[in-house]
Amino acid sequence: MAPLIVAAPRFGKGQPMTLTRRLLLQSIPVGIASGALSLPARSALGQSPEGTPTGSSRESKSLEEVLLAIEPDKLFSLLMTSTVTTTLFPSDTGTIDVLEWVDDSDTDLDGAVGGVLMQTGTDENDNFIGPGVYIVLRNVDDASERRQAMETPGPNRTAAKSITIGGFPGVTTVEPNDVADQSMESSAVTLLQVAYLVIAGAANSPADGSAEFRSVANAVALLDHLRTVVA
Repeated sequence: MAPLIVAAPRFGKGQPMTLTRRLLLQSIPVGIASGALSLPARSALGQSPEGTPTGSSRESKSLEEVLLAIEPDKLFSLLMTSTVTTTLFPSDTGTIDVLEWVDDSDTDLDGAVGGVLMQTGTDENDNFIGPGVYIVLRNVDDASERRQAMETPGPNRTAAKSITIGGFPGVTTVEPNDVADQSMESSAVTLLQVAYLVIAGAANSPADGSAEFRSVANAVALLDHLRTVVA
C-alpha cells in the first residue's frame, strides 16, 4: 500500500446525501467546523450535566488519560476487534471494514505497535479507500514525532493548517491527487494525536475544496469511534 498521505481514499460522485449536521461540515470553513465540535481538552467521559461522574473511574477521566492507562498493544487489539457504531461518519461513507495495516515499506508504520485501516474498498491498484487510519505508537514522544513527520509539507502539499477537534490539536494538509480517477483531483489528510495514538482522517474530491472539509469530518468520526472503543 502506498503511503497514506498519497493514497488517500476516494469517494464516488453523485451519491445521494441527506442534509445533516455531518454534511454541514463540508460547507463551512474548517476552523469554524472544528471549533463548533471542540470540547475542553480535559473534558470528562461519562459525566452527568452537573459534572458528577456517573460510572467507573475510567468514565471520569479524559480521553487522553484513558488511553495512557491502557497499554498500546491492548489499544491496538481493541481497535482491531471493536464494532464501528459512531454515527458521525458522512452518510455516504459505506460499510467500514476494520483491517490491520501491514506494509513494511511504509515509513508511517516505522516503530509502531500497528496500524488500523478503516477501509471501505480498494482501487484498481489495490490501494486503500476509506475514511482514515489509526497508528498506535509505543509512547507519546514517538507519536508526536510521527505526527510531525506526516504533517511536514511536501513539494505539492499545502502548508499544514492548524485546527482543534475535541480539544485535541491537529493539522490538515491538501495536495493534488495522483490516483487514476482524474475526477478526484485533490486529497486531504487531517491528523490528530491523542496520547500515543495518531489519527488520520483522509478524503479525495474534485478540486473544489471539499476534500479538506471531508477529511475533518472523518477525523471527527474516528475520534468518536476511539471514544466508544475505550469507554
